[in-house]
Amino acid sequence: MLSFILTPMLRPSLLLFLAGCGPDLNPVEQPLDSLPLAEALGEQGVGNYSCGSLMFDWTQSVWAFGIHRLYAVTGETSWQDCYRAWMDDALPGFEASEPESFTSSDSMSPSTLAATLMLEDGTAHYAAIATAADLYLDGAPRLDNGAIAHWGLENPYGFETDQVWIDSMFMFGAYLARMYAATGDGAYLDRYVEQYLAFSDLCRDPDDQLYHHAWDDSDQRNIPADAVYWARGNAWVLVSAAELLNELEPTDEAWQIIQPLYQRQAEAFLAHQDPDDGLWHTVINEPLGDDPENYTETSGSALIGYGLARGIEAGALDRDAWSPAVVTAAVGVMGRIDERSDGKLSIEGTSFGTNPGEDYEHYVGVEQVDDMMLGYGPAIMLLAEAHGLPMPADR
Repeated sequence: MLSFILTPMLRPSLLLFLAGCGPDLNPVEQPLDSLPLAEALGEQGVGNYSCGSLMFDWTQSVWAFGIHRLYAVTGETSWQDCYRAWMDDALPGFEASEPESFTSSDSMSPSTLAATLMLEDGTAHYAAIATAADLYLDGAPRLDNGAIAHWGLENPYGFETDQVWIDSMFMFGAYLARMYAATGDGAYLDRYVEQYLAFSDLCRDPDDQLYHHAWDDSDQRNIPADAVYWARGNAWVLVSAAELLNELEPTDEAWQIIQPLYQRQAEAFLAHQDPDDGLWHTVINEPLGDDPENYTETSGSALIGYGLARGIEAGALDRDAWSPAVVTAAVGVMGRIDERSDGKLSIEGTSFGTNPGEDYEHYVGVEQVDDMMLGYGPAIMLLAEAHGLPMPADR
């Protein structure tokens, strides 16, 4: 594994970034050097979490997706070995048990890493996990417009099964995008487009171009009903669309459907990026004005920055126009990372798991927790992807 944290020669540059100032820059733009910090976070995360025995759930998926992006950017196979160990550990259970055992979009999200390995290896070694995911999506409850409900038929927590949560657009949307890339099967692409449009019809505000957290089909209403847009949830939508766009060409029909909607959401994000720290508030649009309770949040901001960076890579956003927003977000996330006295890195300001709530107070009242797995993954994703983008001279 990499040894960034333990290399004293590299630590001064890390501390300089963590101090929030960065190196002195010439008027000419210089590339952002964020990959070493992403690798340091990845190494520490691998040390904290046993790759071969992770739970099969959504927070682990988000963390492992960050490790995947380190592999995608660096080509260092030790990163891939981590999420491969996770899938290898889970695989016998899928071969021996009922494949319909997923209970929600959240619980099926690790299948994204199985699909990722199938894409990277060009093999069907993890097909049992993918089959389980396909069977879950085939049998999951659907709303009247065809949108797949967040909770499945086997619902141990008693949530409503006639609700969609925008979280699902990453939890199964990224899986569909990866399976399309891995197999070339247009059914995966068709299902993604169907679901993206169905979720957008129910949850996207046509004026603000941002998403309510959920839709309740029985009551025919959004949750929350008011213009309260949760940052991390909106980021799930943005990231999944960016992942799909990276598998398409601009001439593809699906690109022409998804890209304009993706860009409108990206533009809505840009209008609300905080001018002080470059991040986004946990309620993006700050409906109560300059409210100190509406904190800028680390994981959602990192995911938004990553979703924009992947859009640049796909050619869905102009690199020159959008790089400043991505770099500013990356520097803001760097400012949330401290090096403790024991040499370990600490990621501050990640909000806890968030179910749909009825009002603004619900979202700003969600506790922030340091050093969550949910904070590691998005930070790694953004810092790995933003590496090399031009850094404005005023940063």
